Amino acid sequence: MAVKDIIYEALKVKTVTVLDFEDFYKKLWRWFNYNNYELTETEYRDIDVAGGGKQLEIRWEASKEVDSYASYVITADFLILNMKDVEIERNGIKTKLNKATYELRLTAYVEKDPGNKFSGPFMNRVRHIYDKYIIRTRMEDYREKLREEADAFIGEVKSFFGLHGSTF
Repeated sequence: MAVKDIIYEALKVKTVTVLDFEDFYKKLWRWFNYNNYELTETEYRDIDVAGGGKQLEIRWEASKEVDSYASYVITADFLILNMKDVEIERNGIKTKLNKATYELRLTAYVEKDPGNKFSGPFMNRVRHIYDKYIIRTRMEDYREKLREEADAFIGEVKSFFGLHGSTF
């Protein structure tokens, strides 16, 4: 069975703001593609709410094979509440944007042995020895690299939200 080495679990960034949701969605999707992740949208719910707003629930699961023993996995859960279309005028040009409460919960982990090559009681002991003595420093490097990539993704989200510094 694969083992998860968790870097972030349900890390939350939340704000009420006005932005172009379509652009936000596309740019974050492209971020994963640019960073060589296989991205799957496992959930997309669009719910009409009272007062003419919408609620969106979106779940993305992204993975990237690092080597034959380890993969990076990032899950991003978006919850958009009371999204309404608004018209903003910037420099004399009217632009249609979306005002809402935007929330992202991010989980990132290094998945060891995603192919279940070390299954069974004996092989679990072998994996423990392998992890502890043979590839310990490599796994530390993988954890640090995934933390950097997750932080970069959070930075992209914050730049859209107009947030600076640490809000989590």
